[in-house]
Amino acid sequence: MGEAEHTFGGDWTEQKLDALFYYLQFYTTALKGKTGASWSFDLWYVDAFAGSGERTAARQTGGLFVQQPIGQEVVQLDGSAKRALAIKPPFQRVVLIEADATRYAALCTLREDGRVQCIQGDANEELAKLLKSDDWRLPSVGKGLRRGVVFLDPYGMQVSWQTLELLAATKRFDVWYLFPIEAVGRQLARRFEGVDKSKQRKLDFIFGGPEWRTDLYQDEVIAGDLFSKATTQRRRGDRRDIEAYVQRRLQGLFPFVSEPLSIGPGNQQKFALFLLVSNDSPKAIGLAKKAVSDLIRTQKLEASRQRSAP
Repeated sequence: MGEAEHTFGGDWTEQKLDALFYYLQFYTTALKGKTGASWSFDLWYVDAFAGSGERTAARQTGGLFVQQPIGQEVVQLDGSAKRALAIKPPFQRVVLIEADATRYAALCTLREDGRVQCIQGDANEELAKLLKSDDWRLPSVGKGLRRGVVFLDPYGMQVSWQTLELLAATKRFDVWYLFPIEAVGRQLARRFEGVDKSKQRKLDFIFGGPEWRTDLYQDEVIAGDLFSKATTQRRRGDRRDIEAYVQRRLQGLFPFVSEPLSIGPGNQQKFALFLLVSNDSPKAIGLAKKAVSDLIRTQKLEASRQRSAP
């Protein structure tokens, strides 16, 4: 393997990328037609954890039905950045952010496409700079003609709540957020005393404050002797309850938050994929709802075909 090769995920990684690609195609097609006599939308795609632009995956070959020995081959698959560049109608600008130096170097080969800007750095810091730049400062009247989609695909708990607040304030971005439900669940011990200071800081970072301490934990009496009783704080519910809590928190920021798509191998959920719409226009929200509805229906049909395949 070369140094820039990016190996991660499995079929579930393709699931999230398929969902993103479906929406990006829907998005540019829908907004391409929203033109007047002298104007058109300036569409941007921003990938905050772009990686190297592609990923290395192992795929099984052979088997009974093709009458060949079972083996394995290593293949290169397009990541989110390359998929976004293939969208037709195209985005006018594509911004790719990556912190890792080796992956960033590989990503820079995509600059041959004149629409691409590559940035090396922390995703939260670089997004903040972009959103505060002249390109994305809100005009004095209306929302202007610039619109975009941001993909937040962290490796773990790297997305700060402050970044989500900045994106919501633009009123011009749709955001696909891959929330790390498995990683957060590991930090949220069943009893609060199991959440050490380091874990608390991480949870404050991703949830935007200390409220989760009372929202997700409740007092519980522990049986003592005849003269005293002790109490502890026990977590409310399971992973589904954590996911519902995340959704409610996001709904406090964005005018529209989709139902989450469960992402992970088999029945093991690793992430919850949300679509967040910052534009409060009923027309923009209506389009997003239609896209998500179509996407969920398509995924269900595909899952049904895979289950019924010989």
